Amino acid sequence: MTLRTLLPALALTFAAATTAQGQQKIPELHTTAFSGEHVDLPAALAGHTTVLILSFSQGSRDAVTAWFRQLAADYKTSPTVLYYNLPVLAGAPSFLRGTITRKIKETIPAPAQPRFLPVYDHEAEWKAAAGYAKHDPDGTLYLIVVDATGTIRFHLTTGTAPMPQTYEQIKKAVVSGQ
Repeated sequence: MTLRTLLPALALTFAAATTAQGQQKIPELHTTAFSGEHVDLPAALAGHTTVLILSFSQGSRDAVTAWFRQLAADYKTSPTVLYYNLPVLAGAPSFLRGTITRKIKETIPAPAQPRFLPVYDHEAEWKAAAGYAKHDPDGTLYLIVVDATGTIRFHLTTGTAPMPQTYEQIKKAVVSGQ
């Protein structure tokens, strides 16, 4: 096996994809998008299949950006598919959250800001929904596909930008969620 074929195989091994067993729903989220609009999840998902990108550390920034751009390229104008980036800041010291939020917001173009929903509470519930594990390395991100009611239909754990094989899994989950 060459390095050229080994790297995608390793990435797929690391990208642990699972279909939700049972009917787990995402936690409720009441937050203000970076654009200033108040958003309530799962209520805002009504009528849509949605991909949520969750990150719990700054180390996942590059991979989150790449996934967000790929989702935007495919679903920006979709009437049936939504996508959001949920930086989970609940674990950050409360006195630093405003500064962290401003720093992140400064890097996000205005047209993308409605898709960024900071999470300041219920970190344990979001970690459970994402399939977070203590041993996950810094830089791990979590993609969750949910239906119109907020029921988790699929999730993917990865530490890389979208690769054709992993992105195809998300696209299939989106299609099956519609």
